Amino acid sequence: MATSSAPLAKLTEVAAPSSPKVEVDELDLALLRALATDARQSQRALARTVEMSPPAVADRLARLERNGAIRGYRVDVDWAAAFRGTRASQVPLPTYPFERQRYWLRTPAPVGEQAEETAPAA
Repeated sequence: MATSSAPLAKLTEVAAPSSPKVEVDELDLALLRALATDARQSQRALARTVEMSPPAVADRLARLERNGAIRGYRVDVDWAAAFRGTRASQVPLPTYPFERQRYWLRTPAPVGEQAEETAPAA
């Protein structure tokens, strides 16, 4: 049996094709920069930022999404800052669903029930 000098030579035949190069101009770059600073802003706010009309911004965003330059709008949350000052903490959970271990959250009793239990008998 003949072996190839490059064992992974045929990998390119079955690998997913690379995404095509996306042509962007200065206005597209301005839109991408504005989205990088705040991905949740409205198209009207983006239009004011790059000094274009909202329909023109919508067309450019749709084209950038179709071409793969924009894959989604998301927010990176700093969870430590979001829950600072609370008693929230991370809890390790099982990663394998069939470990047959139960994980129940311990919730404190409501304030009214604690007062009834600790009140002296009359």
